[in-house]
Amino acid sequence: MKKLVLIFLISFGCTQKKDEQKVVARVDQIDLTIDELKILYPENLIYQLNREQLTELLNDWANTQVFYLEAKKDRIDKEDSIRIHLDQLVRSTLAQTYVMREVQKVTVTQMEALDYFEKYRDDFLYAVKCLQIITPSELEAKQLLSEIKSGADFKKLVETRSSRPIEPRFYKKTELPPKFGEAIFRLKPGEITGIIRDEITKSYLIGKLLEKRRIKNKITFSEVSDYIYTMLRFNKQSRLYDSLMTEARKRHKIELYPERIR
Repeated sequence: MKKLVLIFLISFGCTQKKDEQKVVARVDQIDLTIDELKILYPENLIYQLNREQLTELLNDWANTQVFYLEAKKDRIDKEDSIRIHLDQLVRSTLAQTYVMREVQKVTVTQMEALDYFEKYRDDFLYAVKCLQIITPSELEAKQLLSEIKSGADFKKLVETRSSRPIEPRFYKKTELPPKFGEAIFRLKPGEITGIIRDEITKSYLIGKLLEKRRIKNKITFSEVSDYIYTMLRFNKQSRLYDSLMTEARKRHKIELYPERIR
């Protein structure tokens, strides 16, 4: 849907004259240039497609323009609900682009990666068996944690309340979501993590360590370096995101009135 609206926005704003040799598709007066195509789709993907696949891609674009023109004819673009959705999509796209450009500046040095490896080398010699409760709601996660602390059976909660019940098995640290892996490997059998937000799935996890088993006698940095670099970069990006949000909110006046929602 977002891709279609992005194409809509580009076609809507294309009024300047274009180099004819750069036009790769046209519907009435709406042109698509090769430069615009590279914005809409990853460049490496475009050049991997054969002629038939490229034609299909351009036909998809053309189909969108045809429906766009039909919608314009019916004046759908003048409807308040559509204008609100388009406005919010533009704001969301700009916000996401701003954040992405900032977090992509994050780097991890070799020294940082080696320091982490030396500090947590033993983690990579073990696998853990754990129970996981997964929920999309932070409020539900808080309720579940409260019930667990009050003595609720963790395994039953996994079976009845987890959005994705997972049978307990052994995991290497590199197989777990970064924040969850860090937390579960710090526990002793029987202990429980707090609420952990998985930034990738946007869900909330609570884990219980059942058992820890040694699976290797030694490990080298090269065996786990990719995981370490990725994990450290991810953690840095998460902290930067939180910092960006905190500082940005200080620069703007924010007023919330939930009591007015009836």
